[in-house]
Amino acid sequence: MFSKKTSEPKTSLALRLAIGSAFITGVCFFVAFTVVYLSLASIAHNRIDDRLRHEAAEVKSLVALQRVSNIQNALSEMANAEGTGLVFYRIVKEDGTSIAESDATMWTGLNADKDVLRALNEPFFATMKIPPGAEPLRVMYSRLGSGMVLQAALRQEHELQPLHDL
Repeated sequence: MFSKKTSEPKTSLALRLAIGSAFITGVCFFVAFTVVYLSLASIAHNRIDDRLRHEAAEVKSLVALQRVSNIQNALSEMANAEGTGLVFYRIVKEDGTSIAESDATMWTGLNADKDVLRALNEPFFATMKIPPGAEPLRVMYSRLGSGMVLQAALRQEHELQPLHDL
């Protein structure tokens, strides 16, 4: 009886299916990319933490063999061997007083966290930016014995560059 003309074009079933398929494919690609990215990020952070643990073991053996007066030079040599400005070592007392450290000119603003030093039972890891907005640093605190704690820091940009590229 009454036929009403609509000015809206009808979308065909094929077009709706194509749009739906494109949307589902896009969501699947996004989820897959996110899973791959997070997996690679986890692997990269674990590699950085393992490297810091290895450095801590070297410093522990160094402290056991050296006198405190020689530790300063040994820490500087270890840091320079890794590359200028890539690694930083500091040995502190439990109250935060520095005993020895490698060259700190590129590490201004990185102080020993006294709260971490007080509560430290096992190696503690933290990621921080010094100064704010700079590339992230991975910092580890580890007990050396004799009331001393190692603070080791590593710049992450080389390890995380593949993630940034991705």
